[in-house]
Amino acid sequence: MLRRERFAGSLAGVAMGAIALTIVVDPAFPQAPIDRRDVKPMALAPAPPAPQELDAAGARAAAAAPARLLRHVEGLDSAPRAFDDGDVTRQLGDPFGKLLAGAGTRLPRTLADVLKLVDTLGTGPDRLAVQTIFLVSESGQITLAEAPTLARRARAVVVRLNSTAREAVFVAPSMRTDGDGVLEVMGWDGTKKLFNYYERRFAEPDTPIWLWKGDSSHAWDAQTRNGACFRCHRNGEPVMKELRVPWQNWHTQSASIKPESIPPDSPLKTDPLFAIHPPSQFLQPADQFEKVVEQWIGNLNRSRIARYKSGESSIRNLLEPLFRTTTINLKPSIDPSAATGGVIRVPWTFFYNTIALHDVGELPCDASTAFGQADPSLSRAAYNDALVRLNFRLEGPGGYHKQPGDTHFAFPVLEPARTDNDLIFNLVKEQVISRRFVATLLLVDAPNAVYSPIRQAMFALVPNWTIHEIGPAGLETRLADLFRDLHAAGGQPAPVHSGLSQFLALWNKPAASWEADACARLEGYLKNVGERWRAGDHLPYFRLLGARRDQFLASDHETLKESDLLLPKSDASPDLMMHEDGTVRP
Repeated sequence: MLRRERFAGSLAGVAMGAIALTIVVDPAFPQAPIDRRDVKPMALAPAPPAPQELDAAGARAAAAAPARLLRHVEGLDSAPRAFDDGDVTRQLGDPFGKLLAGAGTRLPRTLADVLKLVDTLGTGPDRLAVQTIFLVSESGQITLAEAPTLARRARAVVVRLNSTAREAVFVAPSMRTDGDGVLEVMGWDGTKKLFNYYERRFAEPDTPIWLWKGDSSHAWDAQTRNGACFRCHRNGEPVMKELRVPWQNWHTQSASIKPESIPPDSPLKTDPLFAIHPPSQFLQPADQFEKVVEQWIGNLNRSRIARYKSGESSIRNLLEPLFRTTTINLKPSIDPSAATGGVIRVPWTFFYNTIALHDVGELPCDASTAFGQADPSLSRAAYNDALVRLNFRLEGPGGYHKQPGDTHFAFPVLEPARTDNDLIFNLVKEQVISRRFVATLLLVDAPNAVYSPIRQAMFALVPNWTIHEIGPAGLETRLADLFRDLHAAGGQPAPVHSGLSQFLALWNKPAASWEADACARLEGYLKNVGERWRAGDHLPYFRLLGARRDQFLASDHETLKESDLLLPKSDASPDLMMHEDGTVRP
């Protein structure tokens, strides 16, 4: 049955003045050969390698800055430079930034130094003394015997809370022992109500330099959104791409990281803070981290809406998730791929955006009856046959190859991200848009919940109106009228024309019947695809599964990939789409 998602109206238990810090260094098991420049530039999600040492311009700026705290917002700053007068106070309002900028602060060199500095953020009940740890590894289910040459990687997230859980620190250290990887921090600025991003580098081997890399608003600016941290934090938010049960790759109750997959010199065995077997006293399952990430996503999205209401941003900034896949989450079946017998249950979000349409749009459609199954599923024999016929295989660094093969949990689906659906939820809650508007837009090309070329083409039509430019008619009326005029004028490219036609076909229906009309469209599509699915015509949908993975790898979301083990490869064509008649074709 469809799972109902949690969307909190407020950040429960976390004050707006709370802090959230994330620190990351290159996440590699120490047995693998590591170059000091093989580092990843942001917390909670990976990114392409970046050099740790400052270039010549940055080194000159560092030498001229006694505090060795510089700014480098990629897209605005060509190199690290000193802050302008007043910028430190204006920009660095989070507790970590204030500590770095404080007179007499000894800038932290190592992870241990950072944690000691965090310890000074409060005393008594405000001390961040409650500690939990979460672990993730894409190679955590592959034993050393299966793949002795596989280059293995793992990450940890350390969460520090005070006794009332009203302040929090997220720390994502690597499994390296030399401490020389890039070290980064996310800090919640209670004044700006945005995350600040920081990175440690070196001017000399033992001389740390700290760089302010920008804040969440730079993820919404075309000039800066592809720089450094924001290649992964696409909306300026914390990232946990495997956010929902069974939390693929995370150490959790669904699948713990196998002790046989951990090299003998890994901190997962040797460091009491991170050890799995026997477990660190701080080790917790990933479902607890999911709740923390969801809360901070909601906090940032409410701030984003407040900026729109104050006239600081436009509707394009807010409405993008209704048209474009700004980032993704990864949701596999709850059934392991290597088991025998039984069925493979396929996530509903493979077929449409269930969360936005039912949990946000509150459409009362009967998806299970229309599809013909309580949950989409297929026999394990049919699943294994499709893997073989389409050459699904796992390939990893160090020559690892498994054919046919899938990830530990079967049928991993790229689904609309929590950060996008949460923003849509809060837009409805704050009465910026209505449930009807959400449902009408998301039912445009509904069979393609991610990477829809039709909705993405429509986004080019959305103006940069601020709240002051919309006028008394209201956002929905103004935008619907614009779509109606453009459709009547004609001359639009085929994807745009199709999108406008689908939108207006529903929007022009009587307001009293919009839910019934919307459900008729959705249930008609699910009936079509369900008939094919239940007849055993599964192979086209496996091709679509492979095509969406190729689309992910060709997009700017590819930086979320830790390694090639994230998703299987296949022989599917990358230009396939789902259609309302249930067929899969270009």
